[in-house]
Amino acid sequence: MFSIFNKLKNVNNSDSNITSNLEQQSEQDFDDSFTNTIQETEKIVSFPVDLGDLNTGPKQPVLQEYPLTRFGSQNRSFSSKYYSEYDWLEYSISKDLAFCFCCRHFGLGNNCQDTFTEKGFQNWRKINEKLKLHSTRKYHIVSKSKFEGYKSSKLQGSVVSQLSEGYKKLIQENRYYFSQLIEILLYLSGQGMAFRGHSEEENALNQGNFKEACKLFAKFDQTFSNKYNNCTTNYSSWLIQNQLLSTCAENVRENIILDVQTNGFFALMCDEARSFKGQQMSVCVRYTVGLETHERFLGFLEVSRGHNADFLATEILKFLDKSGLSHLNIIAQSHDGAAVMSGHLGGVQAKIKEKYPTAIFTHCMAHRLNLVVVDMCKYITSARSLFNALILASAVDNFFLMNFDESQPFINDFKGLFNIETESLKAEMMVAKNCLKQINKDFDLIHLKSIIEKIVYPNVYKLLQVALTLPISSATCERSFSALRKIKSWLRVSMGQDRLTDLSILYIEKDLTKLINVNKVIDSFAEKDRRINLV
Repeated sequence: MFSIFNKLKNVNNSDSNITSNLEQQSEQDFDDSFTNTIQETEKIVSFPVDLGDLNTGPKQPVLQEYPLTRFGSQNRSFSSKYYSEYDWLEYSISKDLAFCFCCRHFGLGNNCQDTFTEKGFQNWRKINEKLKLHSTRKYHIVSKSKFEGYKSSKLQGSVVSQLSEGYKKLIQENRYYFSQLIEILLYLSGQGMAFRGHSEEENALNQGNFKEACKLFAKFDQTFSNKYNNCTTNYSSWLIQNQLLSTCAENVRENIILDVQTNGFFALMCDEARSFKGQQMSVCVRYTVGLETHERFLGFLEVSRGHNADFLATEILKFLDKSGLSHLNIIAQSHDGAAVMSGHLGGVQAKIKEKYPTAIFTHCMAHRLNLVVVDMCKYITSARSLFNALILASAVDNFFLMNFDESQPFINDFKGLFNIETESLKAEMMVAKNCLKQINKDFDLIHLKSIIEKIVYPNVYKLLQVALTLPISSATCERSFSALRKIKSWLRVSMGQDRLTDLSILYIEKDLTKLINVNKVIDSFAEKDRRINLV
C-alpha cells in the first residue's frame, strides 16, 4: 500500500530534478526551444471555440450547475473548485470537456497524452486522481515551464531586447534614416526631378539628385551621416529606390482604390500617347465621394506590342483586375476618337462593354468641340474672325474683374461717349452682386445635397452620383501625358515601366502623396527579408 506513496515521492523528486534542469538551461537553449514551440502551436488541431488562447489564458467559466453525465447509477459533473488547485485547467461549455491549457499550446512534440490535449477529459468520476496524475507528468511540467517563459517574454520583451537596450535604439536610428531617405524620394518625385546621374561613383562630381541630396542631409544631420557615410551599405542604390518608390506609390494607389470601392462604381478613362519609341496608355478613373467628383490617375500601360482593340482591351482589363477594381461596376467610359478605341462594333469601348454592359461610352467632349470648331471654320469664313474677337473679349473680362475704384479711370474716359452716371452705376452693380450671392446661396450643390440626402429621396441622391460620375472629357489623361514627358525625358529614356508608373502617380497625385504615412511605408518595406533591422 505504501508503495504508492513511495512511487509518488519518486515522481515528485524526478519532477524537482526536471524543474531544476529547466532553470539551469542556458538562455539561448530556452530561446530555441521556445521558438520551436511557437512553430509547433501553429499546427494545433481544431479546438472548441470557447477555449482560451495565448492572449486570454485558460478559460475557466464558473457556472451554478454544470451538465451532468451518467456513470452507472450516479450522475457526475465538472466542478469549478479544481480551478484554484490547477491554474492550468480550462473547461469548454459547448463540449462539456476539460483541457490542459499548457499542454494544449506548448505540449505538441513532447509525447503528450491526447486526453487533456486534443480529445478533452470527461470522466468526472475519476477527475480528481487524473488531474493529480497529469500534473506530475514530465511533459506537463515541461509545457508549463514553457508557458511561464512565454508569459515572461510577453511582459519583459523578447530575449534579444532584454540583452541590450541598444537594440531599440538601433531600430529607432534605422527607421529615422529610412524616413529621411523616403522624404528625399517624395520630394524629388513630387517635383518630377531625375534621381540618378550619369555616374554614381564616389569620385564623381555629380552623383545625381538623390545622392547629392543625401550628402546635403548628412552635412546637417549627424544621425543620418552616421548611417550614410560610415556604413558599408547605405541603401541608396537604384534597387532600393525602386522598392521604396513602389511602396509609396502603392500607398497612394490603395487610397484611391479604397475610395472607389467605397463608392461602388466608377467611370473609366483611357487615352494613348507616344513616348519616344513606345506607346503609353494612361488609365484614369472618375468617381464621387459624397457629391464631390474626383478624377484620379492609376498608371501607365506599355502597349507598344499591339495596337488592335483586342490587345488594348485585354491590357486594360488585366490592369483593373490587378488593381482590385474588376469586381466593381463601370458605369461609363471615355476614350479618344480613334476608331480602335471608340468603334461601336470592334473598338475597345465595345470590348469593355461586353464584360461591363453598363459602361456607357462617351466620346471626349473636348475632342468633339474641337472637331466642330475646325469643321465650322472650313465652311464659314466669317467664323474665323471670331477668334480675333475672343482676344478682345478676354480684355473685357479682365476689365470687369477690377474693383470699382480700379475701373474708375476707364469710366471717366468713356463717360463722355456714353450717358453714364457713376453713382447710379455703382448702385446697380451692388444690387446685381447681391442678387447673384442670393441665387448662389439658394441653389449651390451643398444646399441641393442637404435636400436629397433625406430618406425620402435616396434614389435621387444615387442618380445624382451617377450623373456626376459620367466623364465629360479625358483631360485628366491628357494632363498625365504632360507629366509623362517631364518624367521620361530624353535623358531618362532607359527608365523601366514600373518605375515610370510609380513616379508618375506620385507626381500627378500630389495631394495624396503629401498624405503618405512614412512609418507605414517603412513597415511595408520591412515585411520582406532585409539586412537592416527596422521592426
